[in-house]
This record gives sequence, structure tokens and C-alpha cells, in this order.
Amino acid sequence: MPRLPPHLVTTARAQHPLLPLLLRQTRTLPLALSELRWLREYISQLPNLTLSRQHDHLRHLCRRRSLGAPLQYLLKSQPFGDVDILCGKGALIPRPETEETVVRLFSLLESQLHKNNHNNALLPTDRELRVLDLCTGPGSITLLAASNLYQLHLPRGFRVLGVDISRAALTLARRSLKYNITTGALPPAAKHSISFITADILNSNTHAAIEENFGDGSVDIVIANPPYVSLEGYWKDTSRSVRLYEPEMALVPPSGRDGVRREDVFYPAIESLSRRVHARAVVLETGGDEQSARVEQLFEGSGWRTGVWVDFAGVRRNVVAWGDDSWSWLATSSHS
Repeated sequence: MPRLPPHLVTTARAQHPLLPLLLRQTRTLPLALSELRWLREYISQLPNLTLSRQHDHLRHLCRRRSLGAPLQYLLKSQPFGDVDILCGKGALIPRPETEETVVRLFSLLESQLHKNNHNNALLPTDRELRVLDLCTGPGSITLLAASNLYQLHLPRGFRVLGVDISRAALTLARRSLKYNITTGALPPAAKHSISFITADILNSNTHAAIEENFGDGSVDIVIANPPYVSLEGYWKDTSRSVRLYEPEMALVPPSGRDGVRREDVFYPAIESLSRRVHARAVVLETGGDEQSARVEQLFEGSGWRTGVWVDFAGVRRNVVAWGDDSWSWLATSSHS
């Protein structure tokens, strides 16, 4: 990383003595100023701190940030659409690409429901709409999906189930659920419509755990942001802060299986599980163009119809798949 220009450090110090610490990570003065403002706002909301202790705590947080600690860990949370996700060691920090995926999916669903006044083949007639979030991590997708679904006022309601192997991540997810109910971002009923379970989706027993939660084991939408980074990409493309603070297992899959690249390991398991739960639609996040092409080929080989969504950065970020024509609208945002 190149050294900061001395004039930039001098300018920053003149505005606030702690700004040079933040500059070590932000590299730009406007972003350093924003981070300083967020840290001061966070500290001002902490109870029982005198002005002197507030300043000491601010200095402590700025020093931690200068050493690479993620801002979200210092602030304890990350806004994610209409909800806030609690952040801490043991879970991946929510990414904007994932937020875009969830918002896009449920915006499209809302458009389709309004076209037919909720009277169409999209909604089950004998039960609630069911969403399965695989590799949920701190529950980001699960909670934002629920927030969006509450706004649709579905006649039979909905349920969202988040699944992850990490108990630390699920602890954060459950805390985030309670937190968002407390703040009013989610209604009290969310504790009944949102659930989290510990399971390894690479293990065939996962279906039994899902069936136990949902009753008959059938699901309408599967959405997943699994670990998809290659080991080489982890060391080459991720930042030092990510490697130091965020769990490697949330980014890099376990060792590859016969004929499958390590970074692709989760996708065959997700495809197989999606068929077992009779999913009508599947929405997946990938590492980008080449991986999306491989995942699309995998799903097409099993009889799914597919499309690819391009994200705000122009990356072919999401593979979407569906099994019948009533969900072909998923291709509306596709660029195959």
C-alpha cells in the first residue's frame, strides 16, 4: 500500500487530530471524515459516558480502525436495506451486492403480484409462502427478505428459514432479529415468521432439518450467498482487513470434490437440495462472470431454466433458476 502524501496527513490533522488514524485505512479525506462522524454518533449514543470518556473511547476506536478493524465491527452493526445487521467476529459483514440481490428479487415479486392482484400461481393456495436462505451467516438475507415480504401483505403470510453451519453467525442472526423487532424495523410477529437452524448444507441430512421446520419440507424460493471464493482468490483479491477479521470459512468453501472446483463446491449441493424441497425459484450469488456461467450450466443440466442478473458494478453476479413458467419473470432482470 503506497504511503499517504504528507500534505494530506497535515490537512487531515488540521481538521481533527484523529483523522490521520482513519486515513490509514480510508486513503481519502472525505471517507475518513464520514467514518469519524459515524464513530462519534455511535459513541454519543452509549450510556453513562462522560465527555472525557467519550473522547478516550473515540481515540481507542480510531486506533483500532487504523490497524484494520472493520468499521462495522467498531459500530457493531451494518445497515442492510430496511434492517440493521449486528456485526462481530464469526460472521461475514453484509455486502451491498447481497442487499441489491434481495431488493431486486422482492421488487420483481411485488410487481408480479400487483399485476394479478395477488391472484395467481405464484402463491401457494394451502399454506404460507416459504423462503429458504442457505448459508445465512448473520441473517442478512433472511431479515431483509422478511422486511420486504411484510410490505406485500400476503393473504396467507410467509415464513423465512435461515440455515448456516456456524453457531457464532447464527447467534448474531438471532440477536439481529430481536434487535430489529425492538427498533420497530420488524413487527413483533417476526419472531414467529423467521427461524434459524444450524445445519451443514453439504450434508444430506439438511433436508430432514428443513422438513422438521417447515412440516412437509416444500419451499417456494431458495436464496443463497454461499462461500464462493477460491483459495488463490482469497489471498490475492481480498483485503488484509477481511483476512484478519472475517471468518475464512464464510468466504472459501472446504476442499473441492471430484470434478468440482473448490470455489464451486456449494452450488451442486444447493441445486440438489432445491430439487428435494421442490423449490419453484432459486436465486444465487456468485463471484462473477465465469463462475456464474458454470453455475448456470450446472442448473440447466438438471432441467432448470436460468438467467443471470448483472449487478450495479456490471458484474454477472446472480444466477436465477426456475422450474415452471409462472416464475419466468425472474428473467426480467437477466442478461444471459
